Amino acid sequence: MRLNFSSQEKQNIFRKMISRTSGRHREMLDELCNAYPTPRTDKELMESLNIGSRESLKSLIHNAGSINPVKRIPSPCGAVSYVFCDQAAKHYLIAREMDKVLVNG
Repeated sequence: MRLNFSSQEKQNIFRKMISRTSGRHREMLDELCNAYPTPRTDKELMESLNIGSRESLKSLIHNAGSINPVKRIPSPCGAVSYVFCDQAAKHYLIAREMDKVLVNG
């Protein structure tokens, strides 16, 4: 099984991973997916999702992270950026392949 993917392939995998989510979590995950592989800053996410406080954004990211892990990238100037964790795509595909093996035996 191939585990090296282009950014477009990873983006497609992330779309499959988040396909069953809804609401605010889905909106935030879609923002990150559409921007992948470029990280989105906390200010960009707050503005695009109309979120008023950083605490609300942190909570949203924490809860959405159970669907697809989100990596936090702090910068020296104090800003924080977020991007999907690359390993999540590999783990998703490995789990899918293992399910096929177990089901088809």
